[in-house]
Amino acid sequence: MKPQAAQPSDEELDRLFRQLAQGGPEAEAAVTALYRHYRGPVLGHLHRGGLDQQAAEDVLHTVFIKLAQSSRQWRGDGSANAWFWAIVRNAKI
Repeated sequence: MKPQAAQPSDEELDRLFRQLAQGGPEAEAAVTALYRHYRGPVLGHLHRGGLDQQAAEDVLHTVFIKLAQSSRQWRGDGSANAWFWAIVRNAKI
């Protein structure tokens, strides 16, 4: 059995979203870390919503495209986690 990696704190998630928004070399590492953190929860959410594996993977892909495109819109005055889940909700419509 593989040991579970420690989940990033809210502060760490906020830092990763800021890195993504700033672009540059840190943005790629940030998006990779965010993908690793959110992939399972997003797919689970989408499966519970009735999507099959392929449709859920398509929505996940769309979410990360929208995240990259709109990352500079997150102002940091609210929860990055809540902002991310709003992107997920909007992507599955």
